[in-house]
Amino acid sequence: MKFLTAVFDVLYAWLRSIRVAVAVLAALAAFSAAGTLIPQGNPIAFYAERYGAGYAAWIAALGLDDLYHGPAFLGLLLWLLTSMIVCSTAHLRQVLLAPPPRRLEDANPRAFEIIREAARPPLEETLEGIAARAAAWLRRRFYRVSPAENADGEIRFEAERAAFARFGAFTIHWGCIVVLLGGGISALLGESGKRTAVEGESIPVLESRYRVRLDSFSIDKYTETERFKDLHKGYRSRITLLDGERPVSHGEIRINEPFVYDGFRFYQMDYRAAVPEVTLRLASTGVPPQDLALRVGGPAVETSGGMRMRALEFVPDFVFHEGKGGTRSEEFKNPALLVETTGADGSSASQWIFPDAEGAFHRGAGSLRARLLPVAPRYAIGLKTVRDPGRPVLYAGLIILIAGTFMSCALFHRRVFLRVASIEGGAQVAIAGMSRRNRIGFEDELRRLRSFLERGG
Repeated sequence: MKFLTAVFDVLYAWLRSIRVAVAVLAALAAFSAAGTLIPQGNPIAFYAERYGAGYAAWIAALGLDDLYHGPAFLGLLLWLLTSMIVCSTAHLRQVLLAPPPRRLEDANPRAFEIIREAARPPLEETLEGIAARAAAWLRRRFYRVSPAENADGEIRFEAERAAFARFGAFTIHWGCIVVLLGGGISALLGESGKRTAVEGESIPVLESRYRVRLDSFSIDKYTETERFKDLHKGYRSRITLLDGERPVSHGEIRINEPFVYDGFRFYQMDYRAAVPEVTLRLASTGVPPQDLALRVGGPAVETSGGMRMRALEFVPDFVFHEGKGGTRSEEFKNPALLVETTGADGSSASQWIFPDAEGAFHRGAGSLRARLLPVAPRYAIGLKTVRDPGRPVLYAGLIILIAGTFMSCALFHRRVFLRVASIEGGAQVAIAGMSRRNRIGFEDELRRLRSFLERGG
């Protein structure tokens, strides 16, 4: 039993130790730096290509590809969370068991700034009138005035403002604790994934019963009257959320404006042209025209003349650069299709085919001519889905943290003690105050109270 008590005492001391807390924070900072330098959540092939097979093996073995979900990082967070709970509870216990002194004589000068003033009100005022005026002045400044005590020919009372500001540091600590709890919930229970969504098609939403369909994608541009004519202003994706085959919600995703439903958040990450199938119009002397449907990247299709054609690549905005074709953008401005043709003798050739007449003909065996029929613009987006059950907890922690910061920095716990006594030739008011912070401002406030009392009613 003594051994367990000794272990508990050591553990409790470590949890309250500033040095241990600094070491834990330094370790968390090191993990964060490593997680920034090493891209997280990628397959081992990515690290092998980027750093080499040897380093990739070490990254996988040490879990450096998923640092923020590893036992070391989560263990440090758990220690920090436990340490903050222990320290905050101890601080709250001290505050509750050691309330502010009710009398000036009981104040600890090490804990409070004690300020004293004296006022000489007009001779004709009574003690009760002076005390009433002082109490009214303090109430107008949001002080809570306690009942006055009248004994031995003098009146005593006290006033207090922002008593709850004593709990500012405690509130900040618990705000940090709730933030850490929210982060832990997100790390352990949160889900995220990115998939390609094509217009008109639906994809599953993580491991849920929902599916999401991309109804349309559009690009917003600046108008001719605006400064950045023809430049992109933003992107919009209209989606429908399906429960089985039943639509349950419709929404729109914009840049930095995700669509939210039932705890899921949908973000559009990128976009590209998506044309899985195109149509060529083939013509040859003495043969009726033929429309041939090809799937980009799919198998070759045989024409009526015995030639085989295969669509290798489609680009929405063709440009010839450095000896090869490519695309300037993902907009359908100058579509082109790279087609490979194979003749009956096994010879093959490839050529770019366009929808317009100029340069739109491809002559192969049998004088075959081909033209790309108009392509309806169709887009695909990278759709990221996130389910983060710790998000509300995190927001609650941030609100508590902001409230604690406001209590600690903008509000000051102050106590004012007044003693109104009769002296020869009139009355005298002794004013004293206690505050933990902002001594200069408190001194100015007490001087204004003294001036107010000396001016009379």
